[in-house]
This record gives sequence, structure tokens and C-alpha cells, in this order.
Amino acid sequence: MLTSRKRLLVPTLITTAGLAVAGCGGGGGGNEEDYVKTYEGACKNIVTATNDFQKSAGSLASTAASDPNKAVSTLKDGATKLFTTFGESIQTLADADAPEKYKDFQDSVKDGADDAEKGIEEAKAEVAKIKSINDFASLGSKFEKIDLGNTKDLPKELGDKAPSCKSFGSGASS
Repeated sequence: MLTSRKRLLVPTLITTAGLAVAGCGGGGGGNEEDYVKTYEGACKNIVTATNDFQKSAGSLASTAASDPNKAVSTLKDGATKLFTTFGESIQTLADADAPEKYKDFQDSVKDGADDAEKGIEEAKAEVAKIKSINDFASLGSKFEKIDLGNTKDLPKELGDKAPSCKSFGSGASS
């Protein structure tokens, strides 16, 4: 799932502002309903944060011309908030207590959480270096290199029950 998320999230953020992003838990004995709710909630938080960032970035065209420093500050704040939400949500997913049928998938999410955390910290560090609007354009290639771990694709049944997670790519598998 996170691999699919990387495939969609990187281009989405690059196109909106030249940006892109990125444990413990998962024992194999959790309640399926709670697990699905955890996934849907965390994924929905990421989707909402991404949409909010896109809207904010899209509305800055006039500000960038009249007050470029304000535009840079707004983009940096928005990107940092997005990365923070993404990191918190990834940790929530990694900590989820999976039912047995999702154990292998959950183990891969748990294993990828540390890589995701490193990637998010790298992304935040790159955002902190931004000084001008032009700096945003050069970030895309740096963020494409962020490793979000080798997580397995989202199981189809879980994606059907937690549809916000499917929005990160077509990685729902059987």
C-alpha cells in the first residue's frame, strides 16, 4: 500500500507545488472492524491533508506575484503540515492490530514505517531549506528518491472496506 501511495502521492504533490512525501504494532489477532476503521480514518486524514494542501497551493498564484515571501511561507507551512499528518497517519497504520487475514500485509506496513519516518524527516528538512518559489520546482527529484519501505499492496478486501486507502493508487490486490 505505501509503495502504491508513493507512486500516486509523489506526482500529486509535485504537480501541486513541486513536492512529494512518505513502528510497531500489528500482531495478527485484532478485531477486523476496528482495524478497518483505523485504516479508513488514517487514510482519510492523509487524503484530506493532501486536498487541503492542493487547494492552498492552487490559490497562491496571485499571492506569489504580489508577496512572494508570504507565498513561500504558506507553501512551507502547508507542506510541513501535510508531512506531519502523513507521518502520524503512517504510524497509526503501523500500530494497527491486524486480524489474522491481514497479518502479512500489516507486518509489511509495520516494517516500512521506519523508512517512511526517515523519508518524512528528509522531506521536512528539504522544505525547511526553501527560500523562494523557484526552490519548490527543484524538490520533485529529491522527493522521488525517498524510500517509503517495501510494503505489500493493499489487500482488495481491505481497500473495499477502507476506500480512502484505495485513493493512494491502484495497488489493491486480491
